[in-house]
Amino acid sequence: MPAAATTTDDFKIFPNPATDRLTIETKIPANFIIYATDGKMVAQENTGAVINLSRLASGLYFIKTYDKSNQNLIGVQKLLKVNQ
Repeated sequence: MPAAATTTDDFKIFPNPATDRLTIETKIPANFIIYATDGKMVAQENTGAVINLSRLASGLYFIKTYDKSNQNLIGVQKLLKVNQ
């Protein structure tokens, strides 16, 4: 399966599916929280982040993007983490 980018108008994640690193780009300063499907927070990062996914198990995750104050949800995207 080829790696692709997943985008909304406000933020872009790539590659998706990802193996060990994920890049997140935004048009505005933002915070990112990655959740497992059971709702557990597994990572938290800031704007322009390159996130190390190597410690995460393969599976589906959700990335929620918030403004810098963490008060306004900008968007949610799915991330598929796969092993090499």
